[in-house]
Amino acid sequence: MLQVNDNPHIMPDIYRPNYSSTPILLDRIMPLGDSITEGDGGISMDDDSLIVGYRQKLYLDLLDAGYNNVDFVGSLSSGYSLPPAFDTNHEGHGGWCADGCSYPYHDILDNVYTILTNNPADVVLLHIGTNDISHNHENVAEVASILDEIKRYDPDITVILAGIISRTDGKAAQTTQYNDALYALTLSRIAKGDKIVWVDMENALNYVDDMCDAIHPNLSGYHKMANIWLDALRDILPPTAKLLSVQKAGSGEGRVMSNPKAIDCGSSCTGSFPYSVAVTLTATADHGSVFSGWDGCDSVNGNVCEVSMHSDRRVTADFRVASNVNLLFPTGGQIIPAGSQYTVAWEAPLNAVRFRLSGPKGCGIGTRFFTDTSATCDAPLLQKNKNNCFMKVIAYDSRNKKIGYDTPDSKFTIEVVTITSPNEETVCTGGQICPINWNKSVYVPATSIELYYSLKNGAKWSRIPGIEKLSPDAGTFNGWIAPNVSKPSTKCKLRIILRDSEGKIVGRHISVGTFTIQPVF
Repeated sequence: MLQVNDNPHIMPDIYRPNYSSTPILLDRIMPLGDSITEGDGGISMDDDSLIVGYRQKLYLDLLDAGYNNVDFVGSLSSGYSLPPAFDTNHEGHGGWCADGCSYPYHDILDNVYTILTNNPADVVLLHIGTNDISHNHENVAEVASILDEIKRYDPDITVILAGIISRTDGKAAQTTQYNDALYALTLSRIAKGDKIVWVDMENALNYVDDMCDAIHPNLSGYHKMANIWLDALRDILPPTAKLLSVQKAGSGEGRVMSNPKAIDCGSSCTGSFPYSVAVTLTATADHGSVFSGWDGCDSVNGNVCEVSMHSDRRVTADFRVASNVNLLFPTGGQIIPAGSQYTVAWEAPLNAVRFRLSGPKGCGIGTRFFTDTSATCDAPLLQKNKNNCFMKVIAYDSRNKKIGYDTPDSKFTIEVVTITSPNEETVCTGGQICPINWNKSVYVPATSIELYYSLKNGAKWSRIPGIEKLSPDAGTFNGWIAPNVSKPSTKCKLRIILRDSEGKIVGRHISVGTFTIQPVF
């Protein structure tokens, strides 16, 4: 038995030919095999007009993926009455074997050259051997001869060769042995330069839920087969593209750019992207305008739109004229890490040409003038949090006349380090672990940490042991055993001190409010 990876029967695609230098388009696909290729058992066993198997789903999925020129080829037609409409041609012959079938059935080997002559193909989807196993004369040498005949007709044909589905009539082990030999044949042929892609159908189905009878899948089983064929075809068919169109709407003006780069709207508002790629659109309002929203996105985060290109897409970006001066960020309530850079942004009317931005000392702005509607600020490295930060923006026109201003009602914080628990809602028990948690700016250059507790609202502090090797960035310490108390202590607080490599204090914080330590009852 051929061993592959950890499981000898889970065999991935192992050959992905490069068609970059091949002039033809690989759009003629021949489903070739027996009644499983035809699709018996999915919807019907005997009404050709309703038999679709894997072929209907595969064809429609190829169209949805952008392969609009795909042509299923073959002398047979099945499933033509079952919507949605698809290309029903195939070469799935019920009862046929690879070779050696008795009359009235025939063999793929004896007919494949004529089949291809009458219906030329670029790709052959070959699933054959089920009837050979039923008659106990399976032989992969017969499949090798089929491959020889296909190659004799046209050596540029790619064969996607399937390890056939298993069965529920006691011949599953026989099927596995056949597939192992078929896989070994595939490796040998690829080594000789044949254009073959292996697909594992045996492990694609659930043989409790996906079978119509002992050898034929039901519709769910055929759908799983279609998915396996589709994945293999995507590896060898030329890449497809989908169009993304951006429309700008509203009274204002702005620009939309894409990542990957293809759209700069601006001037170029339509871009072509590979099938299924995720595209990020970013909208930026012109001076005097405000971006006000998206339509047609898969997800939105402010001025950023995410679109997945499984089909042609159209997205609308709405811009409106700014009528007032409005601070957009920070507006209050935000926490900005000490030592980081942050962007202050605002909107203003079109006649505003100069802006004065100011804020309290220690918030990273001071007083500065700008001609744009945004400014990059450096959050300073402080010893303790700055909780009363705000920004005020004043707009001036070309005559230096003040035409508007804005400042938020609430404040934002420059955070060095903050104890988050225990907090006012915490009740710890003496003699038991009381976890300590904190947030720390990653930009603060601390190398060591000290923790203290107080039972008297900060009047007296005791150092907490056991943290000598704890990283200041750990954010948690689960080794503090709360002290034993004889009665509830309701005025407890914690203190954290951060030091750099020279022992200097670079951060400190005392917990807000008090928590409780209760005695053991």
